[in-house]
Amino acid sequence: MPVRRRTLAKGRTPANESAPGGAVDQADSGAVTSVHSGAAPPASGIAPSALLRAVAATAGFTPAIRHGEVMQALGRALAEEGREADAIAALRRAVLAFRDSGDRARLAGALTDWGVCLAGAGQCEAAITAHEAALALMQEHGDWPGEGIALGNLGVALSGAGRYAWAHAAFDQAAVLLAVAGDRDREARVIADREQARALAREAAAARVAP
Repeated sequence: MPVRRRTLAKGRTPANESAPGGAVDQADSGAVTSVHSGAAPPASGIAPSALLRAVAATAGFTPAIRHGEVMQALGRALAEEGREADAIAALRRAVLAFRDSGDRARLAGALTDWGVCLAGAGQCEAAITAHEAALALMQEHGDWPGEGIALGNLGVALSGAGRYAWAHAAFDQAAVLLAVAGDRDREARVIADREQARALAREAAAARVAP
């Protein structure tokens, strides 16, 4: 199933500080179970054109940023094609590249995409770590619209992990921030995700008391 994407805006986070460590350390260690050593583009489909566009668009960038941009574009395209494991691998490489470049705005975006793909693949605890790292980057910079997006993504991962009370809290905060930002579309999706998480929590509670 294609992953529903909620990326963060780039270019607003300072690039001269160290990044939150947990998710990047996890990427560096290869701890995520479905990550390959690399991601090969398919012979057909949308990934090759996405790669070509990314290569052309980053001609003047530093090698680390260019590599990260290309890997992130590839990861998104592979996710659209339903190739979750390859998408996760490419996005992991994007996270590492942006960490090495010191570009915290791009790192937040790559962490977000990586977390969404991890959650879509059922690796919700790893996704939680990635989204918490993206959230920390947004909070440090005072980017409350980005914080709202990160909290919505975090809520989805928490719900997938069965941590419904924490998910509800994340969704509640996300809805408030997105409403203030005037992002009605994302606010509506967060509210829908919150209701779905509540329904799942009720089902889980009913299953526990069933004879």
